Amino acid sequence: MTIATSAGKSFTRWLTTPTVLAEWPIAPRWHLALKQMRMLLVLTAYSLAWFWFGSQAASPSPSHAAFNPVTAAAAPEVTSAPDDRAAPAAKPSAAAMESLAAEDAAGLRIEHFRIGAVYGYSNRLRYELSLSNKGRKLVGQLQFLVVGEQNGELSEMPLDQPAALAEAKPNVEVSRQLNTRGYLDLPEGYVVHKVVVQVVEGRSPRVAQMAPMWPT
Repeated sequence: MTIATSAGKSFTRWLTTPTVLAEWPIAPRWHLALKQMRMLLVLTAYSLAWFWFGSQAASPSPSHAAFNPVTAAAAPEVTSAPDDRAAPAAKPSAAAMESLAAEDAAGLRIEHFRIGAVYGYSNRLRYELSLSNKGRKLVGQLQFLVVGEQNGELSEMPLDQPAALAEAKPNVEVSRQLNTRGYLDLPEGYVVHKVVVQVVEGRSPRVAQMAPMWPT
């Protein structure tokens, strides 16, 4: 009787005890995938930002690359040398050419220079030149300058154009003796008073001589 009464009380207490139900929410799969994708995007953004800031810190800015005080102080100043080929040589004048002697200290001498008009050609001159040399071999050029009148005005005209020297022999080589002759062509209407010849070696005038017009 006592055992039955105890069992009845236990059964009654079990029936009256409140029952607690635990619920575990289960998220859908698309929600978990969205969270993972969002996490990947955040990591990617951080990685790109880190890479960009690192590259900017490694490469110098243009302003720093343009001027470096250490290299600027050590580097010598470079100045461009003048180019003699760019500046043409000044044309000789009659006074400068006549100031040269017919013989120089190196032994080059103008022995004979004669020039005159050519019969039947109003604008052509004929010259004869004799050179002697006691020094080293000369390799140079002849320069001719005509003093006269054109259109009633006095003028000096260097004969350095190919048209004027078509029948001349301006290039000369003198070992001991050289006799040469040729023709010089003038513009129409030019009246010649005298002609100056100059022997030039490189850019250095050596000897010169003037000759008045002489009929040939």
